[in-house]
Amino acid sequence: MVNVGLRDLGLQERSNVAQQYRDATRSDRHAWRGGVLRRMPWVGLLALSLALLCIAGAVAILFFSDGRPIGSWKYSPSVYVSFAYTIANVLLQDAMSRGATINWWKRAIADGTNIGDLHRNWDYGSSALASLKAGRHFNFIAFVTLFLTITPLNGPLLQRSSEVEISKAVSNVDVSIQAAQRIDLPTGYMSGRLRVVPLLHEDFAPVFRAFESGRSIPANKTGCSGDGKCSGRLKAAGLSVNCSSYTVPFSVVPGDNCNSIDPEISQECINAQAGTFVYRSALSWVYDQPGRMNLDIQYKDNSDCEGVLMVQNRALQAATVEYPVIIDGNSSTISLDPKTTLYDDKVLHTNEYEDPGTQGPTELGGFAHALEETMSGYTHIRFAGTIGYEILSTGPVGTRFANMSEAVKKPAPLNQDLCSIYFNDPVPAFLEQARQLMFRTALTMTNTSDMQKVQLNQIRTMGVYRAQYAYLGAAVGLSLAAVIVILTMYNGFWLLGRKVSMSPIEIAKAFNADILKNEHPNAEVDELVKEVGSRAVMYGVTQASTSGYAPGGYEQNKDSGYIQVRSVNQGQELRLEMADPSKVQALVAS
Repeated sequence: MVNVGLRDLGLQERSNVAQQYRDATRSDRHAWRGGVLRRMPWVGLLALSLALLCIAGAVAILFFSDGRPIGSWKYSPSVYVSFAYTIANVLLQDAMSRGATINWWKRAIADGTNIGDLHRNWDYGSSALASLKAGRHFNFIAFVTLFLTITPLNGPLLQRSSEVEISKAVSNVDVSIQAAQRIDLPTGYMSGRLRVVPLLHEDFAPVFRAFESGRSIPANKTGCSGDGKCSGRLKAAGLSVNCSSYTVPFSVVPGDNCNSIDPEISQECINAQAGTFVYRSALSWVYDQPGRMNLDIQYKDNSDCEGVLMVQNRALQAATVEYPVIIDGNSSTISLDPKTTLYDDKVLHTNEYEDPGTQGPTELGGFAHALEETMSGYTHIRFAGTIGYEILSTGPVGTRFANMSEAVKKPAPLNQDLCSIYFNDPVPAFLEQARQLMFRTALTMTNTSDMQKVQLNQIRTMGVYRAQYAYLGAAVGLSLAAVIVILTMYNGFWLLGRKVSMSPIEIAKAFNADILKNEHPNAEVDELVKEVGSRAVMYGVTQASTSGYAPGGYEQNKDSGYIQVRSVNQGQELRLEMADPSKVQALVAS
């Protein structure tokens, strides 16, 4: 109890002395003056505020970039975010440094502080490695330093917060397309008394060659986005179709003894040897019906060697239709929707053409002649005696649709079972050919008056930025925690009586260094530097006189770091210190 009382008495006396000092220096410009507003750490708080703004800016960048096309940003959001979090981390480090300074001086004016405490607070606030090795001396400053060391992890987290994904955006768009609604330019020439079409017109010939080679139809500057596909209906010259079909009997089964010479040869054998057209297709056009084409097809549709043949007739009439089209903005091409057929084209009205009455140019004659070249052909089969069946064909048309799957399954030699050949229905392919060529012609053989403005549905397949809010939340949480932790270091700033720093000049003055003994003890560092900044100093060996007499020789005081020289008249102390160069012996020879 006595010791406690003495300690309390000592505290009371020191408190009285401190109060006396404050009272005596109250009117002094160097007075020790605390207070919230007077000692508010504006720069540190500004750094924290700007760090928060940078964090908010990174969040805003990621939020506003979410779902936006890549092309709408000159630089990727991650670049802007990198700038934001880099600046934020620099500001946090600055704010932490200022907070560590306040904390150091607050510890210095606290009762019970020793020099080791001050050193460790400075060391931990300056070095993450020192904080990591703090051991039993681990304190709040060490914790803050280590926490600030891992705070830059918000960088990778923020960068992962923005990723690129493929997205589809649907909208309506107005496009401009040049398309003829009827074929008014010539596609071929009529010749002779029957006015047949032997030649294609020079303007139509390249159109047909492009069709044969499968080249895309160009569609430049339509208004469809470069990263999108626009679909809808386009009014242009097309075809309407009328259908009819029936069957006819056939047989190529020879019957018995068809290989021998017999005057009583059976009709079955005669029919088998005469054979039949198991495939035949032809497209015709006549001058007195210039807007009409007839497609006639006969084919064997199963593997039976006798039965019926399918006969299909299609009357194709020139018309104005609405095509389902697709514009590819990336390749600047236009095509028919591949999922549709001629029957999906909406016929608006048929187009009639007049017989010119003479040889010369024809609007649809050349078109029909071109299709005839690709659609006309036949395949004939007959029984040829001991060698089996014989097949003759003209052109490649029949072979495009021939099906040998059943014939090759038979155990007999192939020529004995060739009558099992059959043909897939060629009508859909022919109608699509006619449709595709008419569509290409309508878009190619045009003039400026054929320009149309239509509204299409646009689907943009594009790369967009997508915010990953889980990573964003982790990064923001880490940064906000750093702000809060740093802010706690400023607690008690109002207790300090002047603007403080960790300048070695200010620290030396606080320890009452001899070289600064004439400066005011509560002067701020800027004033100290202004007053003594030009004063020359040097760190080296100095000597100080001591009173009294001592015998000759010297003694070395290892603990105090200086040497006492003994002589007859006086003693001298040699020590290392920062002093006036005139009083210092250099440690290193210049």
